[in-house]
Amino acid sequence: MKNIYRMLVFAEVVHTGSFTRAAESLGHTRSAISQHISLLEEELEVRLMNRSTRRLSLTEEGRVFARRCQSIKELVNIAFDEIQSQASSPEGPLVITAPHAFENQLVLPTLTELCKLFPKIEPKLIINDQRLDLLTHNIDIAISVGSLPDSNYKVRKLGELTEIFCAAPDKLHQLGEINQLEQLAALPHIATSWQERRKKQTLLWNGKKVKLELNHRFRVNTLPSATNLAEKGLGITLLPDIYAKELIEQGKLIQVFPHIVSEPRDINCLHPYSQQVPLKVRTYINLLIDNISINNK
Repeated sequence: MKNIYRMLVFAEVVHTGSFTRAAESLGHTRSAISQHISLLEEELEVRLMNRSTRRLSLTEEGRVFARRCQSIKELVNIAFDEIQSQASSPEGPLVITAPHAFENQLVLPTLTELCKLFPKIEPKLIINDQRLDLLTHNIDIAISVGSLPDSNYKVRKLGELTEIFCAAPDKLHQLGEINQLEQLAALPHIATSWQERRKKQTLLWNGKKVKLELNHRFRVNTLPSATNLAEKGLGITLLPDIYAKELIEQGKLIQVFPHIVSEPRDINCLHPYSQQVPLKVRTYINLLIDNISINNK
């Protein structure tokens, strides 16, 4: 590797035509530059240039070698320019995974903003209610809810998520007023796989924490499936507020029992970069945080 640097020093000496000017350009002393050239000649066992008090002149071998050294210098400059350009204007793949709950209200709007900032990135979006391992699936950013298993991945909290009870508008008159835990527990519940794993749900009833075992009449593995069953009037379902918002605005579902909600859980963002987090990853995480902050106002 020392040989390569000495080749770059030699290229700079040839370019500037002077040990002194090369030293100024590279931030070395004149004697250090002279020593680099002498060591290079010793390694090559060839004299590269003739020195005099007034000027430097290349030998025939020096002229041939100088062309190769200049080519290496140009490649080094190109490599640095490409990396710096990539750092300031990211491009290439960016793989993101997130649950269905965040697709429309969080992921797609922020991804649109990121593509406006960095038009050359190539996003790949994996919407999956199951957690995927980042390294196994080559994922740059994963959005997840709730407690996380121990890992070496870097975690950043984005906000909090609360689930609310929803049902089809036509179902409302059948439900009546709920003022007892037993009444709520008896209703047919459409449970997602992660809700089913929790034998009892932690709910806030007028702000008071209660534990309740719901009647899981239907079991599904995605939020869209739970939504479809709820729209058909087959039961009530607990949906993330950020996900239910659009469905309620469209009149497909309504929030029922607004005095009863789930206990808030953390929304986290994970990435596998321990150091030198890419600009496109940092920027996208900041966009996610801003979006959640706006939605929570």
